[in-house]
Amino acid sequence: MRSLAIVLMGILFTSVSVSEAGAKWKEVRKPTKPSAEILMRGDLDCSGAIPIAVGETIWTNNFDSPKNVPGYPVCIDWDEPGGEVVFELTIDEPCSDIGISLWYRPDFFDLDWFLLGSCDEDDCIEYDDYGWYVDCLDPGTYYIVVDDYEDDQCVFVLSVYRNASTTECSPLTSTCHIWDFNVSDGEFEHEECGVPLVAWEWGAAPPGIPETACGDIEVNNILCTGLSGEYPSDGGDAVWVGPVTLDAECNCLEICHFYNTEEYYDGGMVGVTTDDAETWSLLTPARGYDYIGEWDNSCIGPFPCFTGDDATEFRTDSFDLTPWIGETVSIGFFFGSDGSTEDLGWYVLWAAIGTSESPVENTSWGAIKALYR
Repeated sequence: MRSLAIVLMGILFTSVSVSEAGAKWKEVRKPTKPSAEILMRGDLDCSGAIPIAVGETIWTNNFDSPKNVPGYPVCIDWDEPGGEVVFELTIDEPCSDIGISLWYRPDFFDLDWFLLGSCDEDDCIEYDDYGWYVDCLDPGTYYIVVDDYEDDQCVFVLSVYRNASTTECSPLTSTCHIWDFNVSDGEFEHEECGVPLVAWEWGAAPPGIPETACGDIEVNNILCTGLSGEYPSDGGDAVWVGPVTLDAECNCLEICHFYNTEEYYDGGMVGVTTDDAETWSLLTPARGYDYIGEWDNSCIGPFPCFTGDDATEFRTDSFDLTPWIGETVSIGFFFGSDGSTEDLGWYVLWAAIGTSESPVENTSWGAIKALYR
């Protein structure tokens, strides 16, 4: 197992039990027995590999999976005696930065994922027990193997997503809608993430954060995760604003924000919904998120998020909305923390949708869909 310092992965925007998982992801029922051809131990069987695309989340299990591979010596120095579930991933775009997340229950099980450059356990590129980023993959066919250290039998969820777009859509040269939290609360709506302590509030900016923001704007009021100056531990919730209809002149989201959180373990992400917050797609900033969240974070789980405690000023981040042109959307801010350290939190001064001088490239962003209740 990799040290928890590299942390990570779970379910987007909510924690669910195994019994709930089928209502939230595409289920793949894999063969319950190995192929008729008996393989020598050490030969990875990719003949029944499950196709998975960037932007796809699949729910399945490792019940009665073949146990052909004793380990992945390039990536780890211990055995993985459990059953292997193999996924086939095709990368089409050059130098693709992707994230891979693995979520499972119960927590004390011990699954790992291994990204292979071919159907060969010795061709291991990266691994983790929950989630991590993989930078600059060349076009081609890759294999992701979910394997088990203790031969546990469990249901799991595997997600592959793109970490960043290839084109900035900021700064905006025109706006079609702006939520200025320095002036009002933007009529935001709110919902908890399954934990008793909520985080998001609107009001007078608390002490401890920068007094001026993007473009030297004086910070008076703010949408944030704690007007007292700290967010609660073991808490989290979601807020969203909108709706707004997108068109070719209204295809880029830009936010002015500041965050200071316990790195890895607490953080926030941005999402978009087209169905009144019934389902959400992850929005990834052009620069990518900072890290993968910690699996025990009820609102985030092991997915990419803004996290870290080294920021000293507000910054802007942009998000490509081109895939949703023609649709009516709302924008959501999801924040969560684990059961220990508190910090200043996440502060959003404004969110604007508009367009920039240069056309935004229409990328095949990884939209991870999950029902949020």
